[in-house]
Amino acid sequence: MLEKVQKEYHLSFSLKEELVRKKCCRKAFLQATFLSCGSITNPEKMYHLEFDVKTKDDAEFCRRF
Repeated sequence: MLEKVQKEYHLSFSLKEELVRKKCCRKAFLQATFLSCGSITNPEKMYHLEFDVKTKDDAEFCRRF
């Protein structure tokens, strides 16, 4: 069952730009994005922040922030 759900659904950032215009809304969006698909390396080495999104559109939406 879980495998079927994973194949049919994925996280999508198809939000309207006006929903994230305020600084507080952008901050909340980025926090939720990191919790759902983000990772960061060990800060003792070198910082590296990464978001594992499924589509190019999602990547472009995140990049704009």
